Amino acid sequence: MFSMLKYVEGAKPGKAVKRKLSNDEKADQSKKRWSEYEERRGDRTFKESWKEGRPWLVFEEKVGMTCKLCIEAFGNKPQGSGLKGSNTFLTGSLNFKKSAVTDHEISSGHVDALAKAKAKDSAPCEKQTSQAGRALLAMRSSERQKLNQLFRNAHAVGKQGRPISDYTWLCNVTEANGTEIGQTYRNSKAAVVFLSYISGAEKDKTVEMIRSAQHYSLLIDGSTDLSGDEQESVFVRTSHNGKVSERFLAMGSPESTTAEHLKEFVDTIVSDYGLEKGL
Repeated sequence: MFSMLKYVEGAKPGKAVKRKLSNDEKADQSKKRWSEYEERRGDRTFKESWKEGRPWLVFEEKVGMTCKLCIEAFGNKPQGSGLKGSNTFLTGSLNFKKSAVTDHEISSGHVDALAKAKAKDSAPCEKQTSQAGRALLAMRSSERQKLNQLFRNAHAVGKQGRPISDYTWLCNVTEANGTEIGQTYRNSKAAVVFLSYISGAEKDKTVEMIRSAQHYSLLIDGSTDLSGDEQESVFVRTSHNGKVSERFLAMGSPESTTAEHLKEFVDTIVSDYGLEKGL
């Protein structure tokens, strides 16, 4: 081709066109250059200067770099922490690059951990005087009032022996009367949960009353349910400062209504509640 140019007046050789590399070839070349750079650089080490302005950064020879704040917030659990990369700052990072430290510093997980630490360290008076603190306290107070009303509705249904389905109706009536209770926990399933907490609190009161008394006695009253199984209600009677008190203690099904099985049933209840059997 070039040998024929001499026969054409004014002809000059053209420039060779360089072939464009594909994205994969570019990536391979970049990876190769980076690998060669890492080999020339040698082993990386931790720099104490990285700790300046970063009191959360901890370095141990056999562990590597860890984040004190993130460990306090999330524990040594890489999953679900929201930390960038493989979350090695929870278990120990051996990637001794300043970019690894700065990447962790701006990660969402570390930012959350920092916010939790600041909230924990802030004084109660600071929370009450700051605008955000006052808003948080007001929100908590509002949510607490809503939950109080929902608990009261569940208690009213249980106290009056009404069907659990009446709880939703009662919530609607409460809101119609001008009391805002929100849309959450306004179903029968929530009512059952509230009642379980109420019964647990009442049970603790009963147990405390018995333990503070010098003596107590138990009363049992039996009946059958729709399936024909025997149901025994157990009540406790005691006195404190000359005042006689009776409270419901438990309900259950003994193996039978014989004296032996009723005694076993009562002994089990007393044992479960951690009470002394007496004589």
